[in-house]
Amino acid sequence: MISPVNYTVDQTLKVFSASCEFIWHDRLAIGHPDRQKKPLGSLAPPHSQAVGFSGILSLMDFTTLLFDVDDTLYAPACGIWDMIGDRMDMFIHEQLRVDWQDIPVLRKSLFETYGTTLRGLQHTYGIDASEFLAYVHDVPVEERIQASPDLHTLLLRLTPRRMIFTNADNRHARRVLNALGILHCFEKIIDIHDIAPSCKPHPDAYRKAVELVGEDDPGRVLVLDDSLRNLAGARAIGCYTVLVGSRGSLSRVLPSGDSPPASHWSVETLFDLPLVFPGLFRN
Repeated sequence: MISPVNYTVDQTLKVFSASCEFIWHDRLAIGHPDRQKKPLGSLAPPHSQAVGFSGILSLMDFTTLLFDVDDTLYAPACGIWDMIGDRMDMFIHEQLRVDWQDIPVLRKSLFETYGTTLRGLQHTYGIDASEFLAYVHDVPVEERIQASPDLHTLLLRLTPRRMIFTNADNRHARRVLNALGILHCFEKIIDIHDIAPSCKPHPDAYRKAVELVGEDDPGRVLVLDDSLRNLAGARAIGCYTVLVGSRGSLSRVLPSGDSPPASHWSVETLFDLPLVFPGLFRN
């Protein structure tokens, strides 16, 4: 496992340069015991079990990176998203007079039908988006998130343009980025208002985001998100997708059956990215 606690960015990149000539697909699969037992410096496998990096990198000519915010740039253990969910319940109960016991079913229905609770409430109750977002994002972000110098360094070493794409609003995104100390690492924030009336995970939201960042080819856009559901929309329009926070996995996600997976790759944290996409980083 690579994390800002166990390895600095410098250490990660040095280990990659010294010893990672290949990515070990079969042994880095989710839950494989070798993922836990193998030291980082021994990630290079025998030729029979590997895919050469040169073959992978030839397909990875990315010019723009789209980062989600909540539970992607920080660990879910911070509890921020859980607090936002509680605030959504309170809003629905207090402002719309929905009984507490009916709220979970309502939110699930709105989420599945419209993509987000917000969009569902707009369609069914006509709520004001700005009012809702101000209410649900009234959580102690600065008490739960600390600045991450390692994340700051990692982001600045990425050569493609770095953008934020979130179903939250600009104010919440900026609060999180400021708390992490990485606000200036991003060129642009695309928020829920920018992609109205759509939202993640709908493909139209990603088409709009790709347009807003000035890309003509979605295949040159790398999308990083903690939600497979969200990534499905990005992959549907041709973006390359990475699932972040995948329970200790560092693997290429292979298709099963007739449908491709929502994510091309999965990583445990953003600090795994130099191992998967070394060509995106400055030395």
